[in-house]
Amino acid sequence: NMGNKQHLETLIDAAKILNSDSDIVFFLVGHGNQEARLKTLAKGMRNLHFVPAVKEEDFPNILGGADLLVVSERASQLEMSLPSKLTSYFFSNRPVIASVPIGGVTAKYLDGLAQIVPAENPKLLAEEIIYMKLNQKHRKLLAAKALTYARLNLTREHGRQHYIDWILSVTGK
Repeated sequence: NMGNKQHLETLIDAAKILNSDSDIVFFLVGHGNQEARLKTLAKGMRNLHFVPAVKEEDFPNILGGADLLVVSERASQLEMSLPSKLTSYFFSNRPVIASVPIGGVTAKYLDGLAQIVPAENPKLLAEEIIYMKLNQKHRKLLAAKALTYARLNLTREHGRQHYIDWILSVTGK
């Protein structure tokens, strides 16, 4: 979703900073109420592309083709619920950079599972992308940690059991 909460302007500005590095190309996949505005901001950029939404069954292949995945949030989104895309990101076995509010829900959740940079700071995001580009060992470690976490905590079976446990604790049974 290319919505207001994601503040994807940060990603566009990071792409502008990294425009001279021909190895780094950004893809924004999907649609949303900010799509037209973001396309206007990115007009003429050669290293940033917009891709229409894909079928659910094709989404893992899109993620799997990336070297790095980015989740972005507006700096004011301290209490935002965790982006659902993180489940897909973690199962993709790709490293994640999170441009999120430090001290917010998402940063706390992702601690140790993603590389975190302060929200709305395209310069630091660009620097972190370069760092990740140059450090394959670190990328693999983050991807493996996130995948392991997802397999242990984000499966349908785990969610169902967690819900059952909660119901039992509430009902006292």
